[in-house]
Amino acid sequence: MQPNPREESLILQLQLIKAQLEQLEKVKEFLKNLSPGRKIYINLGEVMVESNYLEAIQYLEEKEKELKALLLQLESQVSQAGLGLNLNQK
Repeated sequence: MQPNPREESLILQLQLIKAQLEQLEKVKEFLKNLSPGRKIYINLGEVMVESNYLEAIQYLEEKEKELKALLLQLESQVSQAGLGLNLNQK
């Protein structure tokens, strides 16, 4: 049975958020390997800002927190829709 467009949208959103969380984790790991005191630039869409390690990690952790909250919300919607998905799939 094919998922309807709403279900498909939820599935795609879940996959996107999980991919974004994985990417944030990779960026955090990359930052850990940089030499101390190195300048870091964060792309905030229309602007690029100079930052330091602590500010960059704090920014990434905020984004991670937002994405995890959204992920929980979407997983709840999937559960309510009774899609029966294995939510731990990648």
